[in-house]
Amino acid sequence: MVIRIPDTLTIGQSEKNLASIRLEPGGLSFFCCHAVKKDLFSQRILFSQPQNYLASLQECFFANECLAWKYKHFSVLVTNRPYTLVPEAYFEEERKAELFAFNFPDKLDTDHVLVNFLPDRTALLFSLPEDIYAFCSRSFSAPEFLHPATLFLSQWESLSKNSLCKQMFVVLTEQRIELVCFAPQGKLLLANSFEVKSSHDRVYYVLYVWKQEGFDQLADRLFIAGDSVGCGELRQTLSLYLRHINPVPLSSDAYLRDENIWKELPLEIVYLFS
Repeated sequence: MVIRIPDTLTIGQSEKNLASIRLEPGGLSFFCCHAVKKDLFSQRILFSQPQNYLASLQECFFANECLAWKYKHFSVLVTNRPYTLVPEAYFEEERKAELFAFNFPDKLDTDHVLVNFLPDRTALLFSLPEDIYAFCSRSFSAPEFLHPATLFLSQWESLSKNSLCKQMFVVLTEQRIELVCFAPQGKLLLANSFEVKSSHDRVYYVLYVWKQEGFDQLADRLFIAGDSVGCGELRQTLSLYLRHINPVPLSSDAYLRDENIWKELPLEIVYLFS
């Protein structure tokens, strides 16, 4: 569980860096990026006792002093968790747990409800088990809790504002598929994530949502990111039905760096540090 940081990453320089941990099924990933130079260090840790996530997280934290350092900004990315969107007109901070429980009533008694705000001030609500939230809050230095969908929606809305066709964005992970759809000029149509058990599930969700939202198989566009093998399989199958399928575009800033390193990162990390 030891994070083998480079010699250039020291406690004396940490407050010049951006850092993040990504909470993942069975482990976590640690990322540190120089705020100016954009040099990036990353390492994934697999827990020996993934069934006891809190105990493993605590063990990892106390074994790695770099996790307790102060950084220019420190974020905790909460992956593989459902979320819901609430328009600003209906959002009240003191009612966020109630609003979240409307869609996920089983989470109310065990989870801490968190909120991120999108550029249009829409509230994105998600949750984290109360014990894990409490440990992260008191252990890491001023952590900001982020759902990957917050970063996706912010970036993709901007990309869609100049589009004259509908666009669907898809991100694949081992256990979930993220789907976000926009009408022309960046109007959000749908944002949701689904648990998947096979490649057939991914094809089903994409084509089902494509049909339900009235997409045109010849004119509208699909963008895919995530697991490279899964993306290749999904693209090959969907090419039988849809004309325009492309990788999710990245900023020119990301491409100017070490392309091999940045291409292997989770998409939300690219957005967070670019």
